[in-house]
Amino acid sequence: MSRTITGAEFRDFYRNHWPKGCWHEDAEYEIEDEDTGDYVLPDDAVLDLKRLGYVVKPGEPTDTWLAFEDVWDEWKGKASADEIMTWRVPAGLRSQVVEFMDRLGLRQVGQDKGDQPPAP
Repeated sequence: MSRTITGAEFRDFYRNHWPKGCWHEDAEYEIEDEDTGDYVLPDDAVLDLKRLGYVVKPGEPTDTWLAFEDVWDEWKGKASADEIMTWRVPAGLRSQVVEFMDRLGLRQVGQDKGDQPPAP
């Protein structure tokens, strides 16, 4: 079952609680008018948290992509007691590390590349 929020809830978060310095990518909803920058989501819109894309946190040497749903949960105090950790992995070992993490039941919530979001 998908979890949802309203357009009004999203607007409040977007305007008043958005993480400083971060930007938004890959939402499946039109949030702002591309020409004017005006907020266009109706207050009564029902938005699936999983379809709201990513919050991108700028970093050096690259950016980190975080699922909007995880950022929302953290803000609402619903985040689990899980820790989010970052590892630098040689490119040739990436698939082995991901496979190992999957076997442990760990979930990828971000990645150390600014050009694409993490795989679902």
